[in-house]
Amino acid sequence: LTIVDSTNKVKTFNLPIKRIIAIDDGQGEPLRVLEAEDLVVGVGFGLAGHGMSHETILPKMSKLPMVGGRQGMAMDIDYEKVLSLKPDLFFCMPTGVEEGLEGKLEPYGVQVLYLSCYPLSKPDDIIKLGYLLGKVNKAKAVVDFCEEYIEDKIKTRTDGLSEDKKPQVFLELIYQEGGMTCSKGSKPDEICTIARGINIAHDITGSGTWPTYPIVDPEWILDQNPEIVLRLATGGRWGYTEDEIQKQEWEMEMEAVREETMKRPGWDGITAVKNGDVYIVSGDISSSGLQGFIFAAYCAKWFHPDLFEDLDPEAIHQEYIDEFLRIDYDLDEHGVFVYPEPS
Repeated sequence: LTIVDSTNKVKTFNLPIKRIIAIDDGQGEPLRVLEAEDLVVGVGFGLAGHGMSHETILPKMSKLPMVGGRQGMAMDIDYEKVLSLKPDLFFCMPTGVEEGLEGKLEPYGVQVLYLSCYPLSKPDDIIKLGYLLGKVNKAKAVVDFCEEYIEDKIKTRTDGLSEDKKPQVFLELIYQEGGMTCSKGSKPDEICTIARGINIAHDITGSGTWPTYPIVDPEWILDQNPEIVLRLATGGRWGYTEDEIQKQEWEMEMEAVREETMKRPGWDGITAVKNGDVYIVSGDISSSGLQGFIFAAYCAKWFHPDLFEDLDPEAIHQEYIDEFLRIDYDLDEHGVFVYPEPS
């Protein structure tokens, strides 16, 4: 099967694919929702080393042999381990990978697949993955589910909204506190735009491997005077909890982070702090896997409460868990994904 991958390269893959290495949750979760997790024989650090969230939503994959992967901002693949697992396919993101990856694997018969598989901006990638794995009907169902909420529930209500009705939003990553933000091309920026907010750092470009996550000066944030501040955890921080006690502990942690944020020097003059519009968001919905459409629903509630009074992000989340993740998980009893919850 010949496809165009996420690097715009035309590649031909030999089918059937029976053994897969999945490096991160951006690959693991699509394989789970396509009911293809039984094909995975090895995983990267991003799937094996993030604890509770992956143990919950990707229970089998999180226990598979680890072949290295991204730790922090760097990639470190154990190629001997990869080859020992005899995979047909090495499945990873098109960004942040090791240089020369294809040259190190494809001569040994391991096909390298670069697909973003993000249902908001890259729905075609999930469809391509469906064709490669013989799961195209399931892939179309996932895309239709996400687009129903994004297109029908959010975009249609905000079409024609004037710029002055869109709040100014600062997106800060808790990975590196105090100024690492998200700009054009990042998942959080895309979600902010879908929910009809204006990311104040949209046009700023960072340096190095991750230009969509620039560092901004704290004084610049004060000068911009954002109306809403979203502090976004990375990886599996917070999110899927094991029990009620852990849920309470994580709510307390998120509350403490929010209080610390609002008490920063000079922040008492920011509109977001004055109005209490500072929110903490788990990485499980802000940056990991496929669940950005759930984060978009929360953003819509925060940005435009009058337009989305009847929108229930938790109900959307529960439906996704039941239908696609296929795990016994009740959000009334487990999990903490945002703090505070929208009213």
